[in-house]
Amino acid sequence: MDNLALVLQKQGKYEAAEAMNQRALEGREKALGKEHPSTLTSVYNLTYLLHRWGQYEEAMLLYERASSGYTTTFGQDHPTTQACLAHQLSLEQLLHTQETDSSHYSPKHESGHEVVADSTPMPDPGSLESNVSPLRPHPLPKER
Repeated sequence: MDNLALVLQKQGKYEAAEAMNQRALEGREKALGKEHPSTLTSVYNLTYLLHRWGQYEEAMLLYERASSGYTTTFGQDHPTTQACLAHQLSLEQLLHTQETDSSHYSPKHESGHEVVADSTPMPDPGSLESNVSPLRPHPLPKER
């Protein structure tokens, strides 16, 4: 579901992407628990969308949840924790800049939500998943 949500997001179908991300997150919370690395990745995927879509308050809450979860699960020095904390800081800096720069222009999606330009240094949501790969099952060996 996460990959489909990312495709929808890249197509500009933010409402559908948000619904898909929410569904994935709810399913993982129920099946795996709130602190499982895969659940935290779903939190990050939703956060990524909300950040890009300009829903900064919601994104900040989810960044805090993901950062806290990654810190608890992996520790402060783990690359995934560090990446999540860096993205949270990036949003905090953006919010601070917007507060101090009233001339800031941000494009709007047809829904009226602000859209962050693609030049914003944001990772692909899948990049965090790759950092937790040791926790995922190994692929089955190829048949001979």
